[in-house]
Amino acid sequence: TLTAAFRAYVGIDAVDAANVSIIAREGGVMVLGAAQTAVNVYDVTGRLVGHVAAASDEQYIRLPQTGVYLVQVAGLPAKRVFVRE
Repeated sequence: TLTAAFRAYVGIDAVDAANVSIIAREGGVMVLGAAQTAVNVYDVTGRLVGHVAAASDEQYIRLPQTGVYLVQVAGLPAKRVFVRE
């Protein structure tokens, strides 16, 4: 059984990882400060929808549609982001 809980956000939770920022952009997410680390993006069902094996310092990841996504950098806890068109 899967359970999902949602809260309204117009951005993301604060990122605690040193010098890593995740910013919602039109049609995707921008990950800053994650050079040479893996970045994974999941939809709310847990399906992997975006992946970069070794991100550059400024990495844009285009996503298939608007909605809520979970962005995980270097195995750290995932952060929620709401992507709009």
